[in-house]
Amino acid sequence: MVNFADILAFCYGQALSPASSPGVEEDLRRKAQWDQLTRYARDIYYHLPIQVTASLYHHVSCILLAIHNPALHQEPPSSSTVLRLRTAARALHDLDTTVREHVRALCGVALCNSWLAPAMTMTSTALTMCGEHFCDVERGEQNGMMKLLVKNEEKHGWPTGTA
Repeated sequence: MVNFADILAFCYGQALSPASSPGVEEDLRRKAQWDQLTRYARDIYYHLPIQVTASLYHHVSCILLAIHNPALHQEPPSSSTVLRLRTAARALHDLDTTVREHVRALCGVALCNSWLAPAMTMTSTALTMCGEHFCDVERGEQNGMMKLLVKNEEKHGWPTGTA
């Protein structure tokens, strides 16, 4: 809430009068302030393990619902083969996008709270369960996920070799 107040002050605080225009120095200061507020707004801070756990369950729930969406298993009524293939391809693309978004969020939560074994373990399980949704992503992202699995095994003893 404090960050929100800072953002409101930045956006609506000191408006320039129509007669004045900002100088280069003021533009640079506002850009730096905007960068700082944007960086902070991208991060989510948890103060208690229960908040971390709730976030993990939220993301895993979203993944499971996306994978088990009944609409993925229905064919469009009376449509051509080409239309069915396009619809299926679009649905699979949307599924990949949704799963990736939530797995990435899980990875971020786990890495920021790597001291918490359940966070690392649940994320490792999600990575194992959803790995096929990351076959066509950058190798660096795949390597980062593998490092998370290794870190979990080394730090918490959760076996990840088969993953």
